[in-house]
Amino acid sequence: GQTMLDIKFIRENPDAVKENIRKKFQNAKLPLVDEVIALDAEKRAAENEGNDLRAQRNKLSKQVGMLMGQAKKDPSKLEEAEAVKAQVKADADRLAQLEEMEEKLSQQIHHILLVIPQMIDPSVPIGKDDSCNVEVERFGEATVRAFDIPYHTDIMERFDGIDLDAAGRVSGNGFYYLMGDIARLHEAVLAYGRDFMINKGFTYCIPPFMIHGSVVEGVMSQTDMDAMMYKIEGEDLYLIGTSEHSMIGKFIDQIIPESSLPYTLTSYSPCFRKEKGAHGIEERGVYRIHQFEKQEMIVVCKPEDSKEWYEKMWKWSVELFRSLDIPVRQLECCSGDLADLKVKSCDIEAWSPRQKKYFEVCSCSNLGDAQARRLKIRVKGEDGKMYLPHTLNNTVVAPPRMLIAFLENNLQADGSVLLVDEYGNTAYTVGVPYLYDADYNVSYDVAVTVEQTGSVCRITYAPNREWLDDTNRAYPVVLDPTVTSSEYYANIVDTYVTQADSNNHSAEGNLVVGIKSGKLNRAFIKITNLPAVPAGVTPTSAQLLIKHGANTTTGRTMTLYRVNSSWNPGSITYSN
Repeated sequence: GQTMLDIKFIRENPDAVKENIRKKFQNAKLPLVDEVIALDAEKRAAENEGNDLRAQRNKLSKQVGMLMGQAKKDPSKLEEAEAVKAQVKADADRLAQLEEMEEKLSQQIHHILLVIPQMIDPSVPIGKDDSCNVEVERFGEATVRAFDIPYHTDIMERFDGIDLDAAGRVSGNGFYYLMGDIARLHEAVLAYGRDFMINKGFTYCIPPFMIHGSVVEGVMSQTDMDAMMYKIEGEDLYLIGTSEHSMIGKFIDQIIPESSLPYTLTSYSPCFRKEKGAHGIEERGVYRIHQFEKQEMIVVCKPEDSKEWYEKMWKWSVELFRSLDIPVRQLECCSGDLADLKVKSCDIEAWSPRQKKYFEVCSCSNLGDAQARRLKIRVKGEDGKMYLPHTLNNTVVAPPRMLIAFLENNLQADGSVLLVDEYGNTAYTVGVPYLYDADYNVSYDVAVTVEQTGSVCRITYAPNREWLDDTNRAYPVVLDPTVTSSEYYANIVDTYVTQADSNNHSAEGNLVVGIKSGKLNRAFIKITNLPAVPAGVTPTSAQLLIKHGANTTTGRTMTLYRVNSSWNPGSITYSN
């Protein structure tokens, strides 16, 4: 049945089950333990009596047949046969009564077992509600800015990136239109999260966004279901609140061969939530909303491996947010804040420099065997024995809420939003490849001019625009609200450039790449200490090795094709 605990476990460990209920501050459920044990005893007594009656019925039926045969010769046996027949009928009536009783008791037991919570891990801190959750560790420095940070929707509105008023007219509270660069940033973050998990060895999935009621009951408690799930009218379908629902549901009623474990899956989906009774749905913004998109991670594994997976999973959340230079902390959920199916859970919270506090961006949970029991997911061990696997889930990234953290932490005093810092660090690793669709495996034909003054050579793509400041440091990559989106540029900064011509002359310099409307548009290369071309030599080609950041051992090669000796290349190629 769809329960969190096995009735046999409750029968054998009633005190432990009661203590677990007390730890979760659900004392109203305490009488249910004795009640379910009593109902179970009643049901088992009815089953035993029924089994005895079935055995007796078979014996008596044979006896009736025998007596009826004998009655043909000896009419006095007829009366005996009728008496045995009456007994068979009485037993059949009693059996029907017992079966009805069993069915009724099974239902009562099932309803109670649905609400007796899963046994929590001994390491879970004890507390009544989320105010008792425990901060475990901080990652990255939570800084307070010297300037005021506007509300997140105000930042988005500066970029014409959100329209809440139109969404209100169309759908009501808790919905939004994202547009332009904010919408592209939203998609970039999801794509980054997807590839981050693929690189961890997870399989990418797009699941059904609607599921049957039986799956909903299998993956969440009744309380959570009532508060979250939207039902499709007149159909046995619900909109998913997270892709975990359909991803775990994928294994309903399945027997999994042990050799195929663990299943490591990362799924994308829109998520729909009523957020009934949730604080903040009335607030203007994208913090708590009825519809959002999410990249999720799911693991189905052997019971003995689930603790190790739990540790890996929450640490990946930290790694992802730190790769975007967002300060985060791990918050351990206390007993009273744990949903009934969970064994252990923690939140990863991002720093909000505006509110000067952390807020939830990821939720990592180990559900033990609760979902597997409820959905009848079994594993066939190598010894042929069946057992229940453990299931875990965690948020990879869930924009638009995650964008609040991204925008606030990368906002500059002039109102722009930094995508890559001045040292080329990955404040936004997704900046160039995801947001600007720049593909370095593609060649671009660009008009190029080269100026050489003494030992300084400057190669410029048209249209000309000065991109180096006085100190020759490239400008950082920014989204600038003062220019139109078609004028956004991205730079690759602090790049080391080695120029080697056919005579192996070389020089160091900086390269700045500008990207416009998703295509390479311009770059300036300033090469200093360039030796003069030896007299009588007509170079035919030159190599520029572009090396990113401080790592000068790897890079991309840019070939300049010389059309004549006056340094006027006609086209340029990027290759890995």
